[in-house]
Amino acid sequence: MVFFNECDIRVNGTGLMAQNASINSSNSLQAIRPVGRSDALELSPNGAIRNQFSATYYVDLTSDPCFPETTRIKNSTEFEQAEAQVIEVAGISGAFYMTSYSLSIQENSAIKANVTYQGFGEISGNVTGKTSDASYPESFSGLAHAWTTFVQSDAGDLDIPVFKFDYNFSNKVQPLYGVGSKNPMQVANLSSEERIRIERDNSRQMNFYGESGCALFDACAQNPRVRIFKLGYLCDDSLTDSMDFDVSGYRIVSNNTTLDTNDYVKSTFEIRRID
Repeated sequence: MVFFNECDIRVNGTGLMAQNASINSSNSLQAIRPVGRSDALELSPNGAIRNQFSATYYVDLTSDPCFPETTRIKNSTEFEQAEAQVIEVAGISGAFYMTSYSLSIQENSAIKANVTYQGFGEISGNVTGKTSDASYPESFSGLAHAWTTFVQSDAGDLDIPVFKFDYNFSNKVQPLYGVGSKNPMQVANLSSEERIRIERDNSRQMNFYGESGCALFDACAQNPRVRIFKLGYLCDDSLTDSMDFDVSGYRIVSNNTTLDTNDYVKSTFEIRRID
């Protein structure tokens, strides 16, 4: 029996500070029922093996292997071969392709991300304990945290209250199969989409064509963005590595204003971008 503290969870060799993780694998079998018989002759493959990896983990800006993959996918300008990442969970490993990445920023909290990958071939290995070659953060200074999350522009910090910030990236991948092979010849990135939900204490009218996401910060001319720095930035402002979310390319698609007893009026905006 292997317990959680004895396991490695790695993406391309880099360890994740995961709160939970799973690998799910399934095949596709179909009953063969010929005319003239009431019973099935056999169960036959009717599709490829599909695998899914999912995890919730604490984001470390020094070594996060997942968020840079969203940037690489977004910068892909052609229908092209997707790039597989080798993922290992407790000794079970395989090649996987990112399909979603999300994170939520809430006050006074370390930031956690949720990530999902898909695979289209057989996985290997058995449940085993951790190995000595996994790379994990050595201190908490690289953690992404709400305390070191700021709304900034080209002119500097913006004094605009944001109470919640949720980011979601989704990517559609398509395996391409050829006759004579049970494994895909190619896995292609088809399209990706980003959605951000921002909670503020004011509202605004919806525009038929969808205003730019920068309108939420009243600073479209100054390139507003949300930046997440390392927790160590509180003590050392030379630690300028950050995760940046530029909202200028987004469109506002919804606004939900709510009021409850013993609470302030809040509006949750959703902005969207197609990559």
